[in-house]
Amino acid sequence: MRSAIPLLIIFLYSFGLVYSQTTVDEKQIKEYLDRVKGNNYQQRIQGFEKALAASYRAKLPNYTIMICVDLSDQYTQINQIGKAIHYARQARRDYIQAKDRSIRRQFMIEYTLAMCYDAEGSINIDSTRHYFNACAALIKTYPDSLESFNSFLYKYYYGRSSFSYKVMGYYECIALSNEAHKRHERRYKVELPLTYNTQAKAYAALGPQHTKQADSLFRRSANLYAAEKNPLFQAIVLTNLIHSKVEQNDARAARVVFREARQAYGLYLRQTAQSDADVEQRLRQNEADLLLLEGKLAPAKQAYADLLAYCQKPFPDPAPFRVEAYVSLSRLHEREGNIPLARQWLDKAVGEALGPKTKIWQQAALPRSLLSALTAKAHFLAKAPTKAPTERRAFAQEALTTYEQAIDLVASLRRGTLLPESRQFLAQKAAPLYEPALTLCYELAQQPGYEAAFRQRAFVLMERQSNGLLADAQLETRLVRQYLPPALQTEFATLNRRLAQLQLLRENGSSELTAELAKTEKSLLEWQHRVDQQHPDYGKALRSVSQLSMTAYADQLVGGELVLCYAPTAKGLLVLTLNQSGSTFRRIPVAPGPLNATIARYRDEVSRDPNIVGAYDERPARTLYKLLLTPVQDRIRQATALSILAPAEWGIPFEALQNPQSGRMLIHDADVVYQFNLSGRLLTTETETATHPALSMAPFGADTIRGGVRLPTGQVLRPLRGSAEESTLLGGLHWLGRKATKGRFLADAPNAQILLLTTHTLPHEHETALVFHPSGPDMNAYLLYPSELQHADFRRVELAALSACATEKGLVRAGDGIHSLGRASMWAGARSVTCSWFPINDDAQAIAGRYFYPNLTNGKTVRENLRQARLAFLASEEGRRYSGHPYYWAGIALYGGHTALSGHASPWQPWAWGLFGCLLGISGWWVIKRKSRLKANAF
Repeated sequence: MRSAIPLLIIFLYSFGLVYSQTTVDEKQIKEYLDRVKGNNYQQRIQGFEKALAASYRAKLPNYTIMICVDLSDQYTQINQIGKAIHYARQARRDYIQAKDRSIRRQFMIEYTLAMCYDAEGSINIDSTRHYFNACAALIKTYPDSLESFNSFLYKYYYGRSSFSYKVMGYYECIALSNEAHKRHERRYKVELPLTYNTQAKAYAALGPQHTKQADSLFRRSANLYAAEKNPLFQAIVLTNLIHSKVEQNDARAARVVFREARQAYGLYLRQTAQSDADVEQRLRQNEADLLLLEGKLAPAKQAYADLLAYCQKPFPDPAPFRVEAYVSLSRLHEREGNIPLARQWLDKAVGEALGPKTKIWQQAALPRSLLSALTAKAHFLAKAPTKAPTERRAFAQEALTTYEQAIDLVASLRRGTLLPESRQFLAQKAAPLYEPALTLCYELAQQPGYEAAFRQRAFVLMERQSNGLLADAQLETRLVRQYLPPALQTEFATLNRRLAQLQLLRENGSSELTAELAKTEKSLLEWQHRVDQQHPDYGKALRSVSQLSMTAYADQLVGGELVLCYAPTAKGLLVLTLNQSGSTFRRIPVAPGPLNATIARYRDEVSRDPNIVGAYDERPARTLYKLLLTPVQDRIRQATALSILAPAEWGIPFEALQNPQSGRMLIHDADVVYQFNLSGRLLTTETETATHPALSMAPFGADTIRGGVRLPTGQVLRPLRGSAEESTLLGGLHWLGRKATKGRFLADAPNAQILLLTTHTLPHEHETALVFHPSGPDMNAYLLYPSELQHADFRRVELAALSACATEKGLVRAGDGIHSLGRASMWAGARSVTCSWFPINDDAQAIAGRYFYPNLTNGKTVRENLRQARLAFLASEEGRRYSGHPYYWAGIALYGGHTALSGHASPWQPWAWGLFGCLLGISGWWVIKRKSRLKANAF
C-alpha cells in the first residue's frame, strides 16, 4: 500500500503537467487567433500558422481542422491555390483521424475544397462540381445538423451561385443566390447587395428578354452600396451596369453610368488614397467598349492597348475581360479590313479562355469565355474573304471544326447543370451553331475527294441537332439498363461517382494519394474487364453509338430501306439520304419562310376534322411533296421503306403527301417510319422475355363510363366510344374504367411485350400528359408526364402504342428536339412507339386497329404491318365511309418498327410449364393404374 502512494503522486503530478500544458497551449492558440483579426492577408496567415503549430503540439484536432480551413481560405484569397489545396487536404486528413467527426466540419472541408478549385484563374469544372455536390449531399442527408450552420451554408449557396455563373448555369445561379440572400437577410436583417449583383449578371447573360430585370438589380445593388457608404463596391456594380448597357447598344445610357462609376471610384480614392486594380481594369474596359460602340475606332484601339498593358502584372492568370478585349480587337481590325490581324486576336482569345494548363475543350479555365471566343472565331472564319479556293477551303474546314468544338463544349457544360431551365438555355446556345456548321459541311462536300468525309460529319451533326444535347447521358444510361444486369448497373452508378474523384486524383498528383489512385483505376479496369468478358454486346453498342458512322448505320438497314435526314438552313433545305448502296447530300433551293408556310398549311389541312370543316384540300400535300420528296425522287423510286429524321417542329405525316404527277399518296408506295435520333437505331438487341404478351388500358372506355369522368380539377372528359373495343384487340391483360389507373400501368407495363393505351391527354405549358382514371385529388396520381415516363423500365416492351390525342406534341426546344410522350417511351426502352401528331378520332382508330393489332405476330416488321393495316382500312367499307381523309388514319406516327415482334410471350414461366407437365404425367399415371386395378377386381 505504501509503495502505491508514490506511484499515485507521480501519476497525479504528470496528469497535472499535461493538463496545465494543454490549458496553456489552448490559451496560446486563442491568443494567436485573436491577433489575426483586422490584419492584412500576410499577417493573418502568419498568425494562423502559429496557431496551427500550437494546436498540433497540444494535439487538439478540432482546432487544427478549423485553422487549416482558415489558412486554405486565406491562401485562396491571395490566389496561392497550391497552398490552399494543401491546407484543405490537411484538414481532411485531420478530420479522418479525429474521434469527433462532426457533419459541420466535414461540410466546411468539402466547401473549402470546392472554393480552392473554383478560384479565379484556376477553375476546374469537374473538381469544383464534385466538391459542391458533396456539400449538397450533406445538406440533403443531414438537414437538421446543418440547418443552423448558417455562416457556411450562406457561403456555400453564394459560392455555388458564382460557380454556376462561370459555367453558364444562369438559372441555377439565380436560384442559389436567392437562397444565399434569404439566409443572410434572415440572420442579419439587412439586404445583401452582393447577391443582387450576382443575380443581375446572370439575368444579363440570359439575353435581351431579361435586360430590364438585370439593370434593375444592378441599380438596386449600387444604391445599397451607396447607402452603406461603400464607393468601391458601388463602382464595381456600376461597371457591370455599363457592360449591360453596351450589350444593349445603348451608348448614351452607358456613358451616363460611366460618369457615375468614375465619381464613386474617385470618392474611394479620396477616402483611402489607394487605387484598386480590379476597378481600374473594369473602368478601362468600359471606356474601350464605349469608344468602339460609338464608332471611334482609333481611340478604341488605343484604349484596348492601354487596358492590356495595364493588366499585364496585376492579372497574370486567364481572365474573362482579356478574352472580351481580344474579341473586340478582332472585330475592330475586321472592320478595318485587316483579316490576318483579326484572326490573330481571335486565336489569342481562344488560347486565353482555354488556359495554359489544358488543351481539352471540356476542361477550359474559362468555359463561358471560351464558348464566346469559339463562336466568334467560327463566324469569322466562315465569312472571311479569301483570295484563293485553297485558302477558302482551309478557312471553311477550320470554321467547321471550331463550330463542332463549341457544340461539344456546350454538351459538356450541360451534363453538369442542376436545373432543366439551365439545360434548356445551354441547348439554345448550341442551336444557332448547327445551321452554319451544316452549311459548311455541304460546301466542303462539293469539293472533289471530300464528299464522303463531310457527308459523315453532316450525318453526325444532324443526329446531334435532332436528338438534342441529352444524347450522351441518356444513351449511356439506356445502354447500361439494356445490356447489363442489376448488380453491374449499381456498380456503374457507383463508378460514375468515383470517376469524378479519379479525375481529381489525376489532377492533384499528390504522392499521398497514389495508393488511392491505383485502387480506383484498378476497380475501374476490373469493372470494364468484367463487362467486356461477360457482356461484349454492351461495349460494342457503346462504341457504335459514340462513333456514329454512316457505314455502321447502313449495315443496320434492310434492303430497300432509305433514310431521309432534313435540316433547314438560310440558303436552302439540306437533305441527306442513306441506304445500303451509298449516300447523297443535296440542297433544295427553298427559303425557310415559304417552306414553313407550306408545312403549316399542310399540317392544318391534314389535322382538320372533316365533319367540322368539310372536304379535304389536296394542294398543300402535293406542294409539300414537290418540295421535300421530288428532289430525291431518284432515290425514293428504289425504296420500299422510308425512315425519316425531320426537324421536330415540323410535326407532319409524310405518309399522306401526294405525288403531284400520279396523285398517289406516299403510303401507297412505301412503308414510312420516323426516328427521334439516328444512334438509337444502333441499340437494337435481344429483348428480354415479357411475362405477359400485352397490356391494354382504357380509362375512358364507353362501356364502363356513361356520363364522362369529372377530374378533381372540375374538368369533365368524355367517354371514348371506340376505346373499349380497341383495348380488347390484343388480348392479354386489359383494364377499363376505374381499374385503368396510373399506378397499375406503371406496375404492369415493364412486364408486357406490347402496350396499348387508349385515353385522353391534357396539354401543359411544357408537356402533354396521359390521363388515367383519377384515384384521388392529387394530379400526380392520374397524370403521366414525359419527364416521369422516360424513367420507366420498358426494356421488355417491343411496341408501345399511345392511342391518344397529340402524344407527339410537346415543347420543341431549340437544340434539344421535342419533349414528348412518344420520345419518353422510347427513352424508357421501348423498341417501337406509335404516337399521334394531332387529335385523333377514337372510332376510326378502333376500326383501323382491327387490321393492325391481331396481325402483329405474323413475322413481318411492325412498319410493314402498320402500312398493310392502313391500306386495308382505306380499302374497307368503313374506310370508304370516312372518305379516305388523312385525318382518320395519318395522325399516327410510328417511331422505330424496323423489326418483327418476337411472338407473344407466355404468361407462364418455364418452371411453371415444367411443373404443370409433371403434374399432368403423374395424373395420367394414376388414372391408368386405377383403371388397371378396376379391371383386375372385375375378374
